[in-house]
Order: sequence, then structure tokens, then C-alpha cells
Amino acid sequence: MEGFASAMRNIHQYEQAYLQDEHDFERYQVRYRRKKVLELYEKLPSNRVLEIGCGMEPLFHFVPQDSFSQWVVVEPADAFYAAAERASKEDDRIHCLHRFFDKEAALLKECCVHSGGGRLT
Repeated sequence: MEGFASAMRNIHQYEQAYLQDEHDFERYQVRYRRKKVLELYEKLPSNRVLEIGCGMEPLFHFVPQDSFSQWVVVEPADAFYAAAERASKEDDRIHCLHRFFDKEAALLKECCVHSGGGRLT
């Protein structure tokens, strides 16, 4: 359990540093990463998407809404998860999980590979 507590402290530290970025470095990195991921998505579109870590703006905001049937966001940071959850509230195709990715690999595999959707819990 100590490993989990340590990871949570680190994610909270990262979350706070991200939100309080004084020099805009993280903001530039986010734009660059988003640009690259969206270029890849355009070249290799997918009906089902797994987004690991979303920051304050999940990628589903930036793709054509008719381009996917299922989008899963896994986000352990409280503020980032809350932003994704609010943004996805009206869309049953989008599932947000407030946890670490490595703890949910089996659930995600089942959902993303074998199922056609349904809410994740």
C-alpha cells in the first residue's frame, strides 16, 4: 500500500505543478504533444481510443465527434479526471476512469477489445 500512497503523492505534486506552471513550459509541451497525437490519429483513425492521462483538455475535444464509437480516458489526477468527466458527461461513448492505468489493464483490455461499449465502473 505504501507504493500506492507514494504514487498518489507524486500525482498530486505533478497535478499542482502542471496547474501552476509559471513559465508556460508545460502548456507548450501539451500543444506539441496534442498536435503530434492528432496527426497520428488522422493518419490511423480508430473507432476505439484509449487515452492515458488527459491533462485539462482530453483529446476527444479535438477530433471529429463522428470519428469514434468508444473513447476511454484513464486519469489518476483529481483535477484532470474531473475536467474529463465534466466534458464527457453527455456522451455515453466516452468513459473516464479515475485511477492508474497499470491497475486497470485487464478491465481496459476487456472493454476496448471485446466489447461494443457500455459504461465502465
